[in-house]
Amino acid sequence: MSSSIALVADVARNQTNTARHRRGPTCRTAPASSPLSSALRASPHHATHASGSGRMLRSDVINQFLKLYDDPDYLEVGVDEGTTFFAVDAPRKVAVDPEFKFALPPDPERAKGCTFHPVPSDSYFAQDPGRRYDLIFLDGLHTFEQILKDFTNALACIKDDGIIIVDDVIPSSYHASLPDLALSFELRRRIGQQDGDWMGDVYKIVFLIESYFQSHSFATVAENHGQLIVWKERRPAESLPARSVEQIGRLGFCDARLSDAFNLMPCSDILARCRRAYGL
Repeated sequence: MSSSIALVADVARNQTNTARHRRGPTCRTAPASSPLSSALRASPHHATHASGSGRMLRSDVINQFLKLYDDPDYLEVGVDEGTTFFAVDAPRKVAVDPEFKFALPPDPERAKGCTFHPVPSDSYFAQDPGRRYDLIFLDGLHTFEQILKDFTNALACIKDDGIIIVDDVIPSSYHASLPDLALSFELRRRIGQQDGDWMGDVYKIVFLIESYFQSHSFATVAENHGQLIVWKERRPAESLPARSVEQIGRLGFCDARLSDAFNLMPCSDILARCRRAYGL
């Protein structure tokens, strides 16, 4: 592992724009003029404040979609410090995280209408409480395996006209795209990067949905770090790229940065599509 880190660190220090894909050829990063690169430059992953550039916070996006419903139920998986959760406006909110970064129970005013489950998402979904949600926000462990489990579990408890939002589908850098958190931070240290981004390989869920979940449509918010919006609307057969699950599992950072699969779109346009699909 150390030699691999050293090799990638050497490449990064030389400021090359290549990354060795584990399946073969050297790949280039997205062209500077591409929509994906523009979105990444405009919207760092861990931005916590809106700016004049039109950047949208996670909670900004979520609240826009919650406005589609008169009396929404909201579930958030992966709450951490609660920055997004407490900024979301819904009468009933459920938080799931194995280790909340705030004291439980929180201040009564902040906790109004909220319930907190300090358990892994697998354990929460295993309870099958029969509760259904209008919007589910998935921001848990940033690995393909875990987001796949969380996504399929979310499908089982989302309402028929509900929306699933998956966070962090656009990796901001090669080291941020590594599914091994320890390796990601060690590589970051070796090349002298100061950012704290870690999206892991969550991006692979986009390719899986595109190829295997024909019953659902999706688009990625163009105004921020990469929130995938998924809603129930069947897509035509020709929109399903032929990929095996094994091929998806082997995709890397270059594939994500060079792909059009994310379907980048202004948040207002995605909102309009969901409204039309559900007749809201």
